[in-house]
Amino acid sequence: MVPSVAADDVVILEPGWEARLEAFLAPRAATSMFLRANMRRGGLADSGGPAQGTYAALLRDGAIAGVVAHGWTGVLQLQADPADVARLAAAALARTGRPLNGAVGPWAQLAALRGDLPEAAAEPTFLSREVLFTLDLDALTPPAAVLEGRWTCRPARHEEIGFLAVWRARYRREELRFPERPGDLERATAELFPLVARGAFFVLEAGGGPAAMCSFNAELPDMVQVGGVWTPPELRCRGHARGVVGGALLAARARGVRRAVLFTAEGNLPAQAAYRSLGFKEAGDYGIVMYPQA
Repeated sequence: MVPSVAADDVVILEPGWEARLEAFLAPRAATSMFLRANMRRGGLADSGGPAQGTYAALLRDGAIAGVVAHGWTGVLQLQADPADVARLAAAALARTGRPLNGAVGPWAQLAALRGDLPEAAAEPTFLSREVLFTLDLDALTPPAAVLEGRWTCRPARHEEIGFLAVWRARYRREELRFPERPGDLERATAELFPLVARGAFFVLEAGGGPAAMCSFNAELPDMVQVGGVWTPPELRCRGHARGVVGGALLAARARGVRRAVLFTAEGNLPAQAAYRSLGFKEAGDYGIVMYPQA
């Protein structure tokens, strides 16, 4: 049973709050995929396991009016008024005791966090204002090469994790500006296992071999969020990224998913053009910041 609280309190959510949290997040679906998907997978209890996090919420008259979760990876997930983000983040960080490794959320909220939270004063290793895109999958327009079977997009296989871990480590260094460190391949491999196991990691085969990859980094029954889109440099400028995303979304649509969301850097005009060609439409902005990790 959900306990009663006074108006305008900050509380740490516990099991029993799921319906109220979903009622707050669902109208903000495009920018709440990490929060909603992780709550479904990991619940509201936090023992540091995969998909788990500590959710600090602002309560006004018994209804959730903002939430910040500090996830198992040390990354904050934001969905609150910018004026409330810092105190919610501070409450979540104080409860978990985990380091602050980064934050994701609508750009205005991310900017407020960086300006107000002392722990966020460190120089980030990566900071990006992103363009947010959404797509009704009825309007999906995949490349002809995928529709005609000249290219094949399929879920990755367990035996492919070895070379895909190399790709993912390269993606993290190139796209997220992660510094190269010992153990990068082991970390990438650990990230891949659950994605491959649940069929959320995709490979495009073109020209006789693998040519691009992407994943669903957050999934709901009716909506997926695309991430980790990457093509090796020697295979770029051939439409492969568009092919892998289009093929992955065809598979999602076939199992009843209705909408997709993704985001890409403001300056990445080729990626934006590729996503628009698939039918995606701009829906606002988003932000990512990552901090140095021990």
